[in-house]
Amino acid sequence: DRTLFAGHTSDPLGDQEGLLSTLAALATALLGLHAGRRIVQDGLETRAAARLGALGLALAALGAVWGRFFPINKHLWTSSYALLSGGLSLAGLGALALTIEGRTARWAAPFEALGRHALTAYILSGLLYGIQEFVAVRLPDGAAGNVKLWVVARLFDPWLSARAASLAYAIACTALCAAGAALYEARLTRSGGP
Repeated sequence: DRTLFAGHTSDPLGDQEGLLSTLAALATALLGLHAGRRIVQDGLETRAAARLGALGLALAALGAVWGRFFPINKHLWTSSYALLSGGLSLAGLGALALTIEGRTARWAAPFEALGRHALTAYILSGLLYGIQEFVAVRLPDGAAGNVKLWVVARLFDPWLSARAASLAYAIACTALCAAGAALYEARLTRSGGP
């Protein structure tokens, strides 16, 4: 990117949204498009969901192996990251389809709402990120920090290891966004919207 876009990168070292990252992101989008077409064509009955999940596991394994030679890096959206994350997403979709498709499962409502209102959840995650990253607060130890660091220090650090606290924080943020999507869906349902 520094060679091709000299002087036009987001910072002097390079660009997170550079040429190679864009190609891997495009591959991720095409993987999602392919999965969507397969779902429309085959539905999500047991065999189709199992094939989707198996394909996802194979891609995730390929991404993990490729990650030993080419780093798995979300910020650069490397090809190994695209394979791993795309594969895990397909495997998760297949597993959810096997678990809830054709059944009434109240616990699955947030997942369904999240799928139907992904853009709403994405916007909520951006707002949540902005508030947590850019609102300055004093941390429990007296140091300067932000809301995100305060939440992790108060809710997760006291009883979890650093890695587990990070995972718990990510799950909590995802749950908040899923809840927001579910509330949005409930509002649409009450108002007779789409």
